[in-house]
Amino acid sequence: MGTSEKAMITIKNTLEIVNNSILILKDLDQLFEKEGFLPTDTKIGCEPSRDINQNSNSYLRFFPLFMSRYYYNGKVDEGEKQDQYVIGVNIQFYHRQEKLELIPSLSATLIKLPRLFSKMPRPEAWWVKYTLFEDKDRLAGENFQHQTDFILDGRKYTFTNRKHNKINNHTFTFWGYELMDVKNAEFLQDKYVSRLIDEYNSVSMEM
Repeated sequence: MGTSEKAMITIKNTLEIVNNSILILKDLDQLFEKEGFLPTDTKIGCEPSRDINQNSNSYLRFFPLFMSRYYYNGKVDEGEKQDQYVIGVNIQFYHRQEKLELIPSLSATLIKLPRLFSKMPRPEAWWVKYTLFEDKDRLAGENFQHQTDFILDGRKYTFTNRKHNKINNHTFTFWGYELMDVKNAEFLQDKYVSRLIDEYNSVSMEM
């Protein structure tokens, strides 16, 4: 097989991974809607466009590091002093800080927001990606329930960010699996949707 054929196969495989990931997010939209949870946005969250004047490593960003979606419970309780919770899912393809050795993953997150919202909250696309793979305090074990690396076997972690001004006092409860483990809608329902809904119900009952 020549170099050109290998390049064609690589591009085809990359496009297939991206397309399958979009289909996963569409499936999650439908599954969450059946549970009464709606997307906070019509777009897939990812990194924005880049300037043409880049450094030697910035080419990596032309292939998205991640795709994210957020969901809320279809309504915002007005007039009650309570924290608001948002559900997030994040597909992480790679991370430049990990020298491309990061295993592609699909992570689930329940985010406890620090204040009452009178309208639908608008999480930033990068919140989960940052918390799981970039936050230095979490990676160092500070204010972190488990002082181990984020392992993709479904175990649950909890972290409250205290220092980042845009997500200060947000609590992230999260877990994940390898992206290649996601085979069908039943897996999504069992490992992500049902578990996130149960997590949401358990904390919302405490409010």
